[in-house]
Amino acid sequence: MNRLQELWKRLSEAFVKLPGKQKAIAGGVLAVAVAAVAFTLLYSKKSPESLLLQRPLTPEQYAVVTKTLQDMKVSFTTKDDKYVMVKDEATARTVRMKLVQENKMPAGIKGWELFDMQKWTTTEFDRNVNLRRAIEGEMQKHLQSLEWVESAKVTLTMPNRSLYTEKDKPVTAAVTLVPSPGFTELLKDKKVVKGVERIIALGIDGITRENITISDGSGRQINDFTDDEYENHIKQAIEENRIKDRERAKIEDLVRTSLLGVLPADRYKVAVDLELSFDRKQYEQKDILPIVVKPRTPGLAYDDSRVLDTLHVSRKKTKESYKGQGHVPEGPPGQEPNLPPGYKEQVSRWNTYNKDEDIENFVNGEKRTSVVAGAVEIRRKSVSVIVDGDWKKELDAEGKPLTENDGFKRRYIPYPTEDLQKLADTVRGAINYDGGRGDLVVVRNVPFDRGEQFRKEDEAYLKQRRLERTMLYSLLGLIGIFVLSIAWRLIRQEMIRRQRLRERELARQRQMQRDEALRALETDTPVETLSEADKKRMDLQERAEQLAAERPEDVAKLIRSWIAEE
Repeated sequence: MNRLQELWKRLSEAFVKLPGKQKAIAGGVLAVAVAAVAFTLLYSKKSPESLLLQRPLTPEQYAVVTKTLQDMKVSFTTKDDKYVMVKDEATARTVRMKLVQENKMPAGIKGWELFDMQKWTTTEFDRNVNLRRAIEGEMQKHLQSLEWVESAKVTLTMPNRSLYTEKDKPVTAAVTLVPSPGFTELLKDKKVVKGVERIIALGIDGITRENITISDGSGRQINDFTDDEYENHIKQAIEENRIKDRERAKIEDLVRTSLLGVLPADRYKVAVDLELSFDRKQYEQKDILPIVVKPRTPGLAYDDSRVLDTLHVSRKKTKESYKGQGHVPEGPPGQEPNLPPGYKEQVSRWNTYNKDEDIENFVNGEKRTSVVAGAVEIRRKSVSVIVDGDWKKELDAEGKPLTENDGFKRRYIPYPTEDLQKLADTVRGAINYDGGRGDLVVVRNVPFDRGEQFRKEDEAYLKQRRLERTMLYSLLGLIGIFVLSIAWRLIRQEMIRRQRLRERELARQRQMQRDEALRALETDTPVETLSEADKKRMDLQERAEQLAAERPEDVAKLIRSWIAEE
């Protein structure tokens, strides 16, 4: 410190002693030195810029990248209109990721550029490694171009090809996807994952979807669709059964419609079975047709057309003849020709060659048809129809049904055999029968089990008989009660009449006795015996009173008649 102070003191004294012009020059030099030191210090602290892309850009790529960086509001510098630089490597990585997300990354940054320059010392192994790296890089770049993928890692295994294809090991791929923030749920979407799987399968030659493993950042496989395939098989089986049931119902309706009006609905039963194919087929069909030289004249009564199986179009005749010495094919000078023993001696002799051919060309009509078979094809139809005979109730001589064991006595009449054959022909026509396809139609007469029906009929018959008997007995009882009530009423009326007559007779006798007693008391004379006229008058009066008691209506009518006459 003392030395520095002494040095500073000497410099100050020397600077003071300098003239004014030298003082100005010394001050300027000192200022420039201080500025240089300060600039050096500031520049050394500034971080070096980093290239955004390591290879020069074409004018089109340069315009797209710079325009995208301006839209992103990212500060950058350019060099020679081919390179783009940003402030540091971290910024460069972030910008490159955004360019991939927005699908603005120039093509060919990674991948196939490995083959842009090949060295003379490159071996086949190096080429295979570069091929695998190029495919991985291209696929990685392709996956990172998806807007929801932040980063992707692709690893391929490409085993060497074997001489025998059945021993070849398959190409496999392991892919790890890291979604961008806010897009994590897309890894749970089966359609999105299957789409990525399909992109990989189509982008890598020789790989199948079964040999692709896609996992997320945690290592969980997201393309394991084993349960989905099982559910798809179940859904497909359910749909196939539903289609089969629908087709069976259609054929059964056709059979029932064909038998409508021929047999009652309870006299036959129909069973239908189908063999269906759900494979879609496509094939081309070629038909050989005759050639119509002249079509039929319209409106003509007869056919004047001219049809040929084939038509002669051309003919070629060739005749060739050669006679001379043959030539031996020789090799390079000084070398023996590669000829079998004895061939040279035979060729070098005089040879004769003749050729005579006659070629005629004919054409025929043909028709080419491209047929696409539907997904549902009926391979075979089987229809079974069983027909019941007729059950007749046996009758007696009076036309009444016979009974046994508290039921009707019945007799079974089978359905005629010739009518069964007619029914079979009707069913074949209804279902579009094809014997070449193996269709089967069976119509048989089989007695149905009608025990329940017969039991109900017998019970109804017995119930009706019991009801008839009950009604008969009830009617007889009512008639008996009615007769008894009438008889009881007549008897009662007779008893009342006789009682009245006895009472009247007793009252009359008592009245006569009182009258005779009164007359005897009044006259004090013995009672005289009644005359015959009085007895007749009294007898007539008793009969009139008796008639009035027995038949009061008739007496009332008689009295009314007398009154009317008077």
